Amino acid sequence: MTEKAKLRIVYRGEHEDVVERHLARMRDAGAMMVGPPLGTLNCRAGHRHFLLRGFDKVRGKWRLIALSYNVTLLLSLFRIQGLIAGLAR
Repeated sequence: MTEKAKLRIVYRGEHEDVVERHLARMRDAGAMMVGPPLGTLNCRAGHRHFLLRGFDKVRGKWRLIALSYNVTLLLSLFRIQGLIAGLAR
């Protein structure tokens, strides 16, 4: 604060306490919170939002998106030959 400024105004968002609690939980979780969030996976699939109504339908689509992401991740990590050999065991 400068000598001229006698007043300091701090603006705080309406839901700032919720954001702070969320950030604290993420810091404390450490390695437990892994994986991309829903929005990133949905965007990777080429969608900006779910075009479905109802929680069950959205949950079903989300599971398909997560499954396809995990399969592509496995393929990139183990290559196709390693995956086939692992499935054969």
